[in-house]
Amino acid sequence: MQLQDIITRCADITASKGFDVSQHGTQVALMVTEAAEALEHITPAGDMVTDWYIRQITLTSTAFERYRKETKDRQCDYQDVSAVVNEEGLLEELADIMIRVCSYVGGNGQTKQFVAALLAKIEKNAGRPQRHGKAF
Repeated sequence: MQLQDIITRCADITASKGFDVSQHGTQVALMVTEAAEALEHITPAGDMVTDWYIRQITLTSTAFERYRKETKDRQCDYQDVSAVVNEEGLLEELADIMIRVCSYVGGNGQTKQFVAALLAKIEKNAGRPQRHGKAF
């Protein structure tokens, strides 16, 4: 599967589950929550500042995920009116995120395992119910 095909498949699944990817700020914030969830599977760094930073990311992301669920439970309307002010800059930073992931995976000899996990996760998401318990 080519990168373009993966992007299209992910976008199609996300749309089919009722998520609004035009909510720019929310979508980038959700990328951070995924990184925070990845940090749950790693021991502390052993550096006071890095460990403090990781704790802050984790606490903030946990609170944001709780808000996503509670908003649905309360049946509140959620609206994100953020706008992209610099598309070129945004796309460059998103590319940096992809480069970091690819560098980490490849540099740790996990390329085949990561590709398998990515494809499995895409199919898992395809089988999930509408919004799977989240408001947005």
